[in-house]
Amino acid sequence: MKVSQHDNFNKYGKSFQLKAMYLFLTDYRFTLSFLKDCNENLFAIDYLHFIFNEIQFQFKNNSLEYPLIDNIIKSLKLKLNDKSQLSIKNAIVEFDTMLKLNQLNLEDIEYVKTILLKISKREFLRKQIEQLQTNLNFLSFEQISIISETLKIYAKDED
Repeated sequence: MKVSQHDNFNKYGKSFQLKAMYLFLTDYRFTLSFLKDCNENLFAIDYLHFIFNEIQFQFKNNSLEYPLIDNIIKSLKLKLNDKSQLSIKNAIVEFDTMLKLNQLNLEDIEYVKTILLKISKREFLRKQIEQLQTNLNFLSFEQISIISETLKIYAKDED
């Protein structure tokens, strides 16, 4: 199930999504930090969504290996044998070729990274607030105050 435009990268367009995936496949440390707090339905483009789900699957199973670009693409090529998935497989192969031929304009990659960091912070805050709401009855006033102050500091950094 896809989420609304407000919850995914659709509002940023195809170029942003391609560059975001490039970052996830090439910057291992960044990817690991992002995966801790991210929403699994960020990508609006089907084949990028499929790649990201594979990255998340391997992350959750502690089988994510560097270099991601080679391992993830190879893994997906093996998994996509069904004829109904042929278009996704072809799109992934095409994306892989684009990356290997350096056909992606990366001039604004720092901007993309900045946006991804902001999204990651928002996801972290959202999860913390949800957890706080769930556990509110079991926390002391002091614990709630500490969490509240921490969230305020984190939200301030968001601005």
